[in-house]
Amino acid sequence: MRIVTKINLTLVAAVVLAAGSNFATMQATVLPIFYDLEEAASQRNQGRAEEAIASIESQVAQAAWLYASFDGIAAAARAGASASTAHAPKEDLLREMGIDHVALLDGDGRILFDHDLGEAGNAHLLSGASLPAAHPLRASQPGGVRSGLMSVGGALVAVGTAPVETSGPAAAGIGTVLLARSIDVSALSAMTKVKFRLEPASGAGTRPAFLRLPDAIEARKTLAGVDGQPVAELVTVTTRRNVGAGQTAIGWASGLMLVSMLVVLACLSVAIRLIAVRRIERMRAHLSGVAETGSLGPMTEDRGADELSDTIVSFNAMARQLAELRSELRQRDYRHGAADQAAGLLHNLRNAVSPIAAIAWALEARDKANWQATLTKVLAELERGDLDPARAAKLDGLLILCAREALKAGAGRQADLRTLQAMIGHVEEILREQDHLSQTDRQPEAVDVAEAVAQAVRRVAHRPGLVFDIRVFEAAEVLGYRVVFDQILDNLLVNAAQAIEATPRGTGRIAVEAVPGLHDGLAAVEIRVIDDGDGIAAGDVAGLFANGFSTRRERSGGLGLHWCANAVNAMGGSLSAQSSGPGEGATLRLVLPATNAQQRIAA
Repeated sequence: MRIVTKINLTLVAAVVLAAGSNFATMQATVLPIFYDLEEAASQRNQGRAEEAIASIESQVAQAAWLYASFDGIAAAARAGASASTAHAPKEDLLREMGIDHVALLDGDGRILFDHDLGEAGNAHLLSGASLPAAHPLRASQPGGVRSGLMSVGGALVAVGTAPVETSGPAAAGIGTVLLARSIDVSALSAMTKVKFRLEPASGAGTRPAFLRLPDAIEARKTLAGVDGQPVAELVTVTTRRNVGAGQTAIGWASGLMLVSMLVVLACLSVAIRLIAVRRIERMRAHLSGVAETGSLGPMTEDRGADELSDTIVSFNAMARQLAELRSELRQRDYRHGAADQAAGLLHNLRNAVSPIAAIAWALEARDKANWQATLTKVLAELERGDLDPARAAKLDGLLILCAREALKAGAGRQADLRTLQAMIGHVEEILREQDHLSQTDRQPEAVDVAEAVAQAVRRVAHRPGLVFDIRVFEAAEVLGYRVVFDQILDNLLVNAAQAIEATPRGTGRIAVEAVPGLHDGLAAVEIRVIDDGDGIAAGDVAGLFANGFSTRRERSGGLGLHWCANAVNAMGGSLSAQSSGPGEGATLRLVLPATNAQQRIAA
């Protein structure tokens, strides 16, 4: 991703984050004000509904006081039970005043009449024949004119009571007038412009007093009757408009802020591109050219007099220093490479020449065998010629034995000479390979693993006390350089032999196994050289293939495995070591790519 894209994305992210933060802040600080406004409106509406109901109660109470002052009502109260009629006095007037029920009690609480002034005319305000003295509707209760709420036939009514008024000494306690008016919710809602409803008081207190719905707010209040018990629940419904309007305003404000910030961002992006990005792109193009060509040419300096200009000046100074260092490093690398190559060549030649010296010592030992001295003495006696027949026959037998030993020694000498010839040829191959390497690029070839292992074992088999166990799967072939592969095997087997010789017993077993495997997802051959020698300490395994590292403190070197690791890596393989610790032996794993034919077989 280009830097200008990163800068623009960063700026866009900052703008979006700022806009989101501003939106969240307004939601957290401004929107609660609109919620409070809605709650206040709900409370006002509830108060208006309560005031409307209270107004009805007051009107009914005033009507009761007025009705109680009529002379006909006083006469009916005095008449007692004989006053019970099918119609109450002045019913038409009561209907004009909106009264739905009228009842009259005498001084003892007996119900003289209880009439429903509605069309049905079958509902009663009171139940039973009388009211007890403690009933709140009795005028004998303190307070005179009173009002309250009652439930009549499942409907809520406003009740007003007043003592019957008359003149004379018997005026007090002669009776009580009860008037009632149904609460017309629709009419009150239309009058107050407040939506509300009345619900039964059976669930009072079990539902929340304030309920916020998606489109409205419901406020509940329990209404108490004349007896102080819940008689109904007043539920006011206030449409939610403030929060929606607030959210819309916040959205518009945040959107306008985002648009303005994006405009500022666009201007800032153009300014950044003119001031920095174009110059950075020129620097990137120059560095890309350096990466492609390797030429450390200077960068064209500008006159910006800022950090980018200073960077260009510093780069040019660094390029000059790097050019000088490159020249010096090339000379050092050439010298070091030549030294490493020579050291590796000498190490491999030493491994190849060591068996030759051993065979030469064996040939010299054969020339000093006892049978040669015996043959010399026998020939000297036979040359004298004055031997008796018995002595001559004995000397003839010795002569025959010496001849047999001579023939046997000659055969051994021929075998040693053939082995010596093969080893000298191996040295010549190493030298030819080195000469070929110095002149041309090597091409990988198919190497027969079984044959290479067998030859490497023969070159090490002269060491005493070694037992070899070779297990190579059929037609095992690797793709590599045959002579280099032979040298790698020689190094691994020589190291295994030295590990065994370093043990107190001085003898041991070397196993060479070749099994199919995988390397980088492709078919490969894994060759394991396993010995039961003195093993490798855990702390030495990691540095085993480092240049100059050796577990043989008494010897100088440490070149063999380092050279092997580099050679294996050059052939596209890997070399690793594993050991359980000192005295537990070691396993060297050599993995090389299989030939194309084996790749097809594996596929």
